[in-house]
Amino acid sequence: MVMTFTSFEFFVFIVTFLIIYWAFKQCPRSQNAFLLIGCIAFYILNIVEFDKINERIIDYLLLACVVAISVLINFKGGIWLEAHKDDPGSRRIFIGLVIFNVAVLCYYKYLIFYLKIFGNNIASSFIVPIGISFFTFSMIAYLAEIYKGNTTSEHGLLNFSIFCLFFPKILAGPIERGPLFLE
Repeated sequence: MVMTFTSFEFFVFIVTFLIIYWAFKQCPRSQNAFLLIGCIAFYILNIVEFDKINERIIDYLLLACVVAISVLINFKGGIWLEAHKDDPGSRRIFIGLVIFNVAVLCYYKYLIFYLKIFGNNIASSFIVPIGISFFTFSMIAYLAEIYKGNTTSEHGLLNFSIFCLFFPKILAGPIERGPLFLE
């Protein structure tokens, strides 16, 4: 099921989400935790084919692991880059982080594209996460800002995860600079 912004399903999702989100307004940490849960729920509702869930459970779990690992690597990478900004090896780490992000993008976006071009039937079974390009370029921009010394890294995993997975930004853009979103 894919929810477009004009679908009834999205309307029900967003209204329910906002009502519960505002119910937590007295407790910002709980509100942020629910925001992350809502973002994850949005992706699940847009990626998972519930009628084929038993056949594809491994694919869904693998995708969830890749996203979680990507968030963690970028989170820790940003903290490391900030702590070692004067270290001569920080350039190599920054380049390695960029290569990691581009590799994830290439795997999900372009490998499937080329497999389809060459008529490989396996390409139709791949699951492509929505907003993967946006996610990737946001992470690269975030790391670049830290590497250049223009901003500090986010030290809260919850806030960083929301920054990475915030579904309205992933779907509509533009790429948000870390400090503007994370403040």
